[in-house]
Amino acid sequence: MLTIARKSLFIVTTMLLAVGCDLADDRNVAHVREAVTGAESSLAEAIDAAAQAVPAGVLVDAELEVEASKPVYEVRLLDGDALTKVHVDPDTAAVLRTEVDTDADDIADATAAAAVLHDSPLDPAAAIATAEAERPGGIAFEFEVKDGLLEVEVVDDAGLFEIRIDPADGSVVEVDISDDHGGANEPGDDNGGANEPGDDNGGA
Repeated sequence: MLTIARKSLFIVTTMLLAVGCDLADDRNVAHVREAVTGAESSLAEAIDAAAQAVPAGVLVDAELEVEASKPVYEVRLLDGDALTKVHVDPDTAAVLRTEVDTDADDIADATAAAAVLHDSPLDPAAAIATAEAERPGGIAFEFEVKDGLLEVEVVDDAGLFEIRIDPADGSVVEVDISDDHGGANEPGDDNGGANEPGDDNGGA
């Protein structure tokens, strides 16, 4: 029975990688770290390459994902009402292909995100650098706008971290660790979970 279960898990995993998946949805730290550290080009470099392919576009989001068992950066940019997905090679930072997303809901969400980024004095590269500095040794693999904040997802030896940054002044507002490794952290708190003043053990 154990052998059958393992084969089934292997088949399901292979199918997911074949059709494509977001690394941010894969909470296995080892899987994410392997894909991220294997990329020769950084998330910021992929964003720069995509911006050159769509010069008038405003960044919406960017991430390293897996397509057909291979990592690839997907960067979305909005130019007027045109939402373009740019796929970038993680090894060479070369643009592999572009495609236009015509879904009305996607365009509406992208418009809201692009407005936040357009009004922010902080460029994406600076936000990514801030997030990686918050987790020394960490590598960013996803950038997006969520609830009016810039969110950068970073992987390091301790796990997966969502780092939220104020778009107005570039300050770190919150650091969340994956549910597999703990709860929400305030900036500078590496212990996981919410701590009361004077409580070093985590929790109330």
